[in-house]
Amino acid sequence: MSAQGRIVVGIDGSANCRKAARWAACEALRRDRVLDLVYADVFAQPALPELPGFRWPKEQQAEVRAQVRHWLDSAEEAVRELAPTVEVRTAMRPGRPARVLIDESESAELVAVGDRGLGGWSGMLAGSVAVAVVAHSRCPTAVVRQNGQGARTSGPVVVGVDAPKPRTDVLEYAFTAAAMRGAPIEVVHTWHVMGVDTRWLRVGMDSDELRHRKQRWIAELLEPMTAHHPDVAVQHVATPGVPSTVLLERAQQAQLLVVGTRGHGNVSGLLLGSTSQPLLHYAPCPVVALPY
Repeated sequence: MSAQGRIVVGIDGSANCRKAARWAACEALRRDRVLDLVYADVFAQPALPELPGFRWPKEQQAEVRAQVRHWLDSAEEAVRELAPTVEVRTAMRPGRPARVLIDESESAELVAVGDRGLGGWSGMLAGSVAVAVVAHSRCPTAVVRQNGQGARTSGPVVVGVDAPKPRTDVLEYAFTAAAMRGAPIEVVHTWHVMGVDTRWLRVGMDSDELRHRKQRWIAELLEPMTAHHPDVAVQHVATPGVPSTVLLERAQQAQLLVVGTRGHGNVSGLLLGSTSQPLLHYAPCPVVALPY
């Protein structure tokens, strides 16, 4: 087993988190990585921040931790059935779910979460944890939707590329993911019809010529990637439209969508780009978001 990295999954007992754990187990198998199943134990704190001075009775803490142990054991059993050769570890960490997973990302290669958890006292707050972790993680974060196609093994890996400063780390991640899966890759670039982009347009240029110029630009940009991954079939998708809308359309038949984020700051100050935010909520396939 490689010691180069580990994959962390947030666990709260929900079916969605178990789905994220199974997806992460397949990823750990592909990458030869350790899989850590982590529960954020808010009850390990001496008092709840929302109720200063209030302390949970020891009897209730014991009941909760017994339930958590059951959730972790169940997730571990499900993972071992799917990927028996993957090394799996379980842990309870004190603190809030988002903060715990962001801290875990400091030493992780990948963090995986469900898009929604149980919420309330039992663990991850619905929706907020996934968004917070994506916005502030120090490593790539995979968001697996409860009703999505998390186990899909066919279809391309889809990645968006922006101009004028495309993120080569996002492209390299997507190419590597495609190579690991033996899948093709779709590289998507869009432009706004209403907003004239003077970097691309000139007087007399028609839409077909603009599209061809964009495709040539993508091909030149991808030359190092295609040379490094010669076995990955590449499709260039250059089309006018809103980036998030076009990427969601392409994701309908994809097994993975790779995007970059613009998150920064502390955990209470969420900031995601206008493209990545809707993809986290609506993409039918797992989304891997890379931080700046």
